[in-house]
Amino acid sequence: MESHWLASGVLGTLSAIVIAAPVRAATLQYWWFDAQTNQLVFTTDTGVQPRAQMVFGPTRVVVDLPNTQMGGTTTRQAVGGAVREVRAGQFDRQTTRLVIELAEGYTLDPQAVRVQGVRPNQWVVQLPTPVQGPPSAATSPSGAIPPPSTTANQVQGNSGSGAEATLTGVVATGDGFLIKLSGVAPDPTVEIRGDGPDDRVAIIDLPNTAVAADLRPQELPNYRYSIIAWEVVQQNTTPASTRITLRLAPGSPDWRALRNSSGVIVLPPSGVSISSVLDEPLPTVGATPPPSGPTAAPTAPPARPVRPVPPTAQPAQRPRHRLAYPVPLTSALWL
Repeated sequence: MESHWLASGVLGTLSAIVIAAPVRAATLQYWWFDAQTNQLVFTTDTGVQPRAQMVFGPTRVVVDLPNTQMGGTTTRQAVGGAVREVRAGQFDRQTTRLVIELAEGYTLDPQAVRVQGVRPNQWVVQLPTPVQGPPSAATSPSGAIPPPSTTANQVQGNSGSGAEATLTGVVATGDGFLIKLSGVAPDPTVEIRGDGPDDRVAIIDLPNTAVAADLRPQELPNYRYSIIAWEVVQQNTTPASTRITLRLAPGSPDWRALRNSSGVIVLPPSGVSISSVLDEPLPTVGATPPPSGPTAAPTAPPARPVRPVPPTAQPAQRPRHRLAYPVPLTSALWL
């Protein structure tokens, strides 16, 4: 009886220890602001849920990453023009803060700021074009910014009038993707557009097909097989037709759209095995970060626009992760 009591006590103690164990904090791995597209892109090693607000005096967009660490350095990127600089620092023990500070005399509409999750650990802060002038009714002291969106997918259209088929969903399979339809499956067409590796899209048209009223962006695949985002749009035609646009990550293969013998529409990659198509991109965006160090100077942003998702390279070429532009951390007050 005594040994049974001891065993129960030990198990209870171990359970308490497990429950009390702290959750491991995320680490900010990389960030970059692209002045050409007004985008701040950042990645962490695990998922985060950022919080954004607009603060005045000076005017700046503040993005807080709860339960996130970045070590003992603060980083800055000088931008110029309407954006004075972008910086990152450890705001308090549990919070890493990213700040986009506007140049003096510029402002923007906080309601037009979009914080969008490409993946749970990769986010894009999209600014509208800053304008000159004092804060107006659009830039109220509250500085309210819409809550983050957890997916870059988009769905538009929910009327099945006159269409023989209705698109009800998309699922990832071991061979690519399967388009879920009710009704008579159409003959799809596909076209690959884009001049370079960073701006390619696959456009799939489904004639005589509407979009289901209950289809939500969150129900579409979220970064699978090198697809950055899905855009499903019902066209204004009679009968209705649907266009699916796949934003392809750099290095993604071309994609095909086929109706098989069972009347099911499948999307396989063209000419490669699905096992060779990476889900995860490398956590770098545009240019490679410059060498770190107290005197390291920022390099100019890349000449071409930067996509929200970093370029994909061969695994053997995977670079080591490091933060850009570190300088000694002196105070969190300036954040």
